[in-house]
Amino acid sequence: MNIIKTIKSVMYLSKSKHAITIPIDELLASAKRCMMSYKDPNELLDIIDDKMPHKISEFIKEELKDISPRFITDNTNTDAQAYVYSKKNKGKNVHIVFRGTSSYKDVIHDVQLSSILYGTKKERSIRIHSGFMCQYNSIKNAIYDFIRNELGDTVYVSGHSLGGALAQIAAVDISERFGCKVVCHTFGSPRVGDSDFVEWFDNNVKESYRVINVKDIVPNIPMRPLWHHSMRNAISLSKDGYVKKLTYDISPLKRLYIFFKTFNIIKPKNDHSCGIYIDRLELIASCNL
Repeated sequence: MNIIKTIKSVMYLSKSKHAITIPIDELLASAKRCMMSYKDPNELLDIIDDKMPHKISEFIKEELKDISPRFITDNTNTDAQAYVYSKKNKGKNVHIVFRGTSSYKDVIHDVQLSSILYGTKKERSIRIHSGFMCQYNSIKNAIYDFIRNELGDTVYVSGHSLGGALAQIAAVDISERFGCKVVCHTFGSPRVGDSDFVEWFDNNVKESYRVINVKDIVPNIPMRPLWHHSMRNAISLSKDGYVKKLTYDISPLKRLYIFFKTFNIIKPKNDHSCGIYIDRLELIASCNL
């Protein structure tokens, strides 16, 4: 595999001639924001503790330094939560970071397998996971209000796990509703909707990256044929820093085979954890090319 490193990005040219340029610094920053979303709001005021790696703490302190108003949206019925804030850095940008699964209520919404018809236009017949849609609907109005007051150049939407599913729904919804540039980064996201949803997403969100770890099972649920992933700028990461551009949606059986073939029962590691995603992105970012 040929690897070309440029400023703030890495290009991987695989033997199969599928090339992808990865904005490695941006993805790493987004993954750290996702880690931040799991922290209690009060903890962010005194972020240095023994539970979070120092490098993440330093990033969060710098990220939240002298920024425009930020707030937490948290609906007690669905337990959906997002950090929303604006930041002036080469222009004014809005950041929306959705928290992943962290409570029993989140799990209940995750495991729902029903879908609902979505659309603001009569001709649309898009189907979206009902649990994810319910969570997004519970907090979207607060997000709309923030964007109306703070919208600048770009809206950055990110999320890990369940947060990645909500980020995809939010990204395409905000892009269509506000007509602004939206960048979406997800890590270990499950499937969100049907093939019509994927087409809607790809047509409206022009800059998106979907990152998965090779042994992460979560991206393979809910299962096909109803549920689909966007395959544009989809990449998988391995523990040794190997990056692969995904050109097709991995089958459930193949992902299970990869998981059990490489599973270490003595020293198990959760390939779905946000920390593992950060570790692997940092390995890529720090490689001496």
